[in-house]
Amino acid sequence: MKTRILVAFALLGVLSLVPAFAQMTVTGSISGTVIDQSGRGVPAAKITLVSQTTKDSREILSNDLGAFTLVAVQPDTYSVTVEHSGFKAFKRTGVVVTANEHVLLGQVALEVGSVSETITVEAKAAHVETDTAEESAEITQNQLGNLTARGRDVVSMMRTIPGVAYQADQDTAGGSYGTTSPTVRGANANLNILSVDGVVSNDMGTPNVFSSVTTMDAIGEVKIVLNSYRAEYAGNGGTVVTIVSKSGGSEFHGNAYYYLRNDDLNANDFFNNRSVSAFYPNGVPRPEYRYNTFGFSLGGPILIPKKFNVDRKKLFGFYNFEQLVDRIPGALTQYMMPTALERQGNFSQTVDTNGKLIPVNDPTNKAPFPGNIVPANRLDPNGLALLKILPLPNFVNPAITGNTYNYQVQEVQIWPKRSQLFKIDYVPNEKDRIWVRGKEWLSTQQGYSVAAGAKPVGFFAQCYCFSEEGIATGWTHVISPTMVNEFTTGVRRNHEGWKPYNDTITPTQQVPTAGNPLSTVLRSAIGYTGGQWYPSSNPDGIIPRFSFGISNSPDVSFDDRFLKNGTDFTFSINDNLTWTRGTHTIKAGIDGYRIREYEGERSNFDGTFSFSKDTNNPLDSNWAFANAALGIFDSYSESNARFGANERQSIVEWFVQDTWKIGKRLTLDYGVRFTWANQMYANDPGQQSVLALGLYSPAQAPALFQPVLGPGNVRMAQNPLTGALLPQVYVGFFVPGSGNPINGGVSSGAANYPRGFVDQQPVHVGPRVGFAYDVFGNGKTALRGGIAILYNPRISVWSPTTENPPAILTPTTYYGTINTLLQTTGVLAPSNTNAFQVNAKTPRLYNGSIGIQQDLGHSLLLDVSYATVLGRNLQQSYAINTVPYGSEFTHTDPTNGKPLSDNFFRPYPGYNGITYYANGFTSNYHALLVALTRRFTKGLQLGVSYAFSKYMDQTSGNTALPLYQPLRLWSYGVDPADQTHNMTVNFSYNVPAASKLVHSPVVRYTLDNWVLSGIAQFATGQPVALGFSTTDGTNLNGGGDAQRMDVVGSAYTGTIHTFSQWFNTAAFGRPGMNDPGNEGKYDVRNPGINNFDLALAKNFPIKSEKRYFEFRWEAYNAFNHTQFAGLNTTARFDPTGAQTNTLFGTVTSTRTPRVMQGSLRFTF
Repeated sequence: MKTRILVAFALLGVLSLVPAFAQMTVTGSISGTVIDQSGRGVPAAKITLVSQTTKDSREILSNDLGAFTLVAVQPDTYSVTVEHSGFKAFKRTGVVVTANEHVLLGQVALEVGSVSETITVEAKAAHVETDTAEESAEITQNQLGNLTARGRDVVSMMRTIPGVAYQADQDTAGGSYGTTSPTVRGANANLNILSVDGVVSNDMGTPNVFSSVTTMDAIGEVKIVLNSYRAEYAGNGGTVVTIVSKSGGSEFHGNAYYYLRNDDLNANDFFNNRSVSAFYPNGVPRPEYRYNTFGFSLGGPILIPKKFNVDRKKLFGFYNFEQLVDRIPGALTQYMMPTALERQGNFSQTVDTNGKLIPVNDPTNKAPFPGNIVPANRLDPNGLALLKILPLPNFVNPAITGNTYNYQVQEVQIWPKRSQLFKIDYVPNEKDRIWVRGKEWLSTQQGYSVAAGAKPVGFFAQCYCFSEEGIATGWTHVISPTMVNEFTTGVRRNHEGWKPYNDTITPTQQVPTAGNPLSTVLRSAIGYTGGQWYPSSNPDGIIPRFSFGISNSPDVSFDDRFLKNGTDFTFSINDNLTWTRGTHTIKAGIDGYRIREYEGERSNFDGTFSFSKDTNNPLDSNWAFANAALGIFDSYSESNARFGANERQSIVEWFVQDTWKIGKRLTLDYGVRFTWANQMYANDPGQQSVLALGLYSPAQAPALFQPVLGPGNVRMAQNPLTGALLPQVYVGFFVPGSGNPINGGVSSGAANYPRGFVDQQPVHVGPRVGFAYDVFGNGKTALRGGIAILYNPRISVWSPTTENPPAILTPTTYYGTINTLLQTTGVLAPSNTNAFQVNAKTPRLYNGSIGIQQDLGHSLLLDVSYATVLGRNLQQSYAINTVPYGSEFTHTDPTNGKPLSDNFFRPYPGYNGITYYANGFTSNYHALLVALTRRFTKGLQLGVSYAFSKYMDQTSGNTALPLYQPLRLWSYGVDPADQTHNMTVNFSYNVPAASKLVHSPVVRYTLDNWVLSGIAQFATGQPVALGFSTTDGTNLNGGGDAQRMDVVGSAYTGTIHTFSQWFNTAAFGRPGMNDPGNEGKYDVRNPGINNFDLALAKNFPIKSEKRYFEFRWEAYNAFNHTQFAGLNTTARFDPTGAQTNTLFGTVTSTRTPRVMQGSLRFTF
């Protein structure tokens, strides 16, 4: 035995050097043992595997012990035939192999007889896994076709798996740019790997998002690997989700379908029904809700009659197309727009909320303009040009508005989405199989409130256009009956962009767009001739952003990436080699990834004006719109450059593993995975910057303008170096020419500093080991367990570093006019920045489980296991420039007796906030997991999953950790995804045919072929953080970490779980002076989940069961059970400590009321 172990490890060591790529393959395996009637192994038995879809076949011989393993088996349904001279042939049909599944046929007992005689049995729907330690789950074709998923998004189907945190169902597949994946078994969703046909499909900037959206009708199956991974699986530490697209077969198959959702079919929201008023005596009506989805699929052989592929076994094709057209209403938004008179300088009708005239003062003498009208020769054409691009008022009833708004808009977004996928499979001979798959997903969000869209709503319509294209190919080659090689490669491209959208419902404006909505934001088109400091950063001539600082202010703002595009590329290449040798199945391979991420050019490139009223501004006119009309600004800022970071990362992983069948009852999986990755870095020098703490020097910090009382006891800013005075607004700004404004700043490409700002890590070694033991030797009970060490080199927090100094600087000036802007120079102030732990270690997770699988009969499989995930060296952030407790009490402004700005006494003078990313934090997950599974057989599919778990960490929510409080006391607690209990039941049931009892065509047509299916979910509510404010605004701690309340009792005693008091609000009190509070990380939870989704379908066969129409009706939250969701979590205390927020602890939102969907489908 010792010799065999040494030989096995020697083989692992040798094969780890083989340059063969692998990991994201999708193939599985089939294994078993051929025995005679005495129980002895039958060597040299011929095993033939035949696909029921394509009819292609493979052959292999059993070894000396009668064992066999067919590796690199494509997901499909097969028949397995076993033949040997002197015995009857044995044939098992309906053997289903899903992605990466290891199917155990167990012992195949041959009977003495002629090989021409065949014993045929049907494969069991569920089998105990006695030959693998892997924990995994599948989402089968039956589940994809019959279970409910409102948005037809495959990620939402993961809720049927034990240990998956609750996540609300999607309205549409993909959202704006993808679907957020859930937290699974204590591993953060950022660690999940989702792939389509072997190509990693996570978004690069937000890795918890699956951005390669694939319609459910294009998916063959889904495999989710959970715990105790084999070494072949990637080492992020999260769940590995493998999506396999459909393939064509030897027969033509296809469908066409249409899905409809409409607000007329929905129930109304709980709060809408409660909102009874004179205007809505029966409550607020249902909002518009309209979704139309249609598509089709076609698959089959590709042939030329009588010339090519006549036997339909060589070339196959599949194509799916799906289009979604929807109309999504936005919220009713209200603004105070400048009136037509105000745009002419006439403020004679401008009144406050009490109806009193707001006097507009002449900046030259501070006296009101006669008649409150600004003379035409005093108006600034550039300021007027900016005012005129805003929509005109459309709602001017002071009795309703209270003079707080005069414009309202509620847009209905048009949001079409399109998905296409094709796949070609080529089987030139029995040793080779080649496939090519291409796909596209397009989401075009059109309207005002698009992702990162311009503001205000109703000002500038845009299209947020996201597209994902990808192509992949794979080649499986049978080198010999015991050796198979698999090769997969692919590339995918994500592209996001913002484009003008010429919306016919654009409100009337005083600037003609001439059919081009971009004219609204071009300086040349609106007649804006004012200059800017750095025009080279704004070659398109986009207008400046501007704000007014009034109630319901119509501030014009753009995302810093306005009208720019971002593109991600992911290139992967994988290859693996599998060798079956005796009782060993050895697999080795390597994965290569090249990631390119470009988030788009960004900065305050066009400049930003504030026209706000400011009594300290010597030019102020007393009304923001009048300031704009006069060309007077309170402040102006502008960035000196605009660019985006072209980020790069390469990852190479290689592995070797052995599945060793030790005797008839014990299987050992063991192996090792090696991971190497460079840090994400900017491809071009200077594109990113961070603060290098080792290069920072307090002596180089710039001097700040100090607050002093000037002539007439007026508060002013004083240059501490020269004594010169400036307006008070410059207090806290850098004194020009003093110190180093980029003190310690380092940019990408800097010499003698790590590329990517973090030291290069060595090759990481991740051992994996697991076992499976057939407890009674009958294949019905298995004890399984395993443990793995996994590393996550895929961290994406570099994008914000683009706008850090010194890469980009954003100076500010105050109190001037648009016409004289170019005569001023901006002044810098302490800015926010990022810093990284240079010697940060790669995050790692220890992943393990042990459990029992039991065949309960009746095609039921029970799996009970304990699972744990321990995270170490996890990334988190500190706000390292937070001032110490009490320091605000000892640094007093001499002009008013109030605390100075924190920037005067921060730990790192010269900077404002500093987010410091460090690796060194922990998470712990422990769970009892139960799964009861019945694959679809005899008309019934059933799945029950339950998790009793605890998930705790220091890193949840990526919020800043405490700088001064004890880390464990302050930040260690349950994760936001923690759910103590989580149970999901899913089923699909073919109702027995009534025509078997009553033989009648009418009965057969009306009462046969009904299918009932559904998903029910029950879960504990997830943790939620509490906060508080005070009516007196007292500074309780004078600095330090975030203030928390004092816990003076239990949150769950007394009358609780009512609408008006979900938890005991009296358990929380106002902390005293110099008391940071003793409240924990999370002390309360949101309401739990109790939901039923049901579907009823009727099939209408057309001449045969293979050709039919299906009418389907789905009901989400079928019983319209009101499920409370959100809570008011903010207390408010008066000086006596009394809690005055009467809504604290009340329910503020509910989950979705009943939504219904109908569909019609033709299948052949």
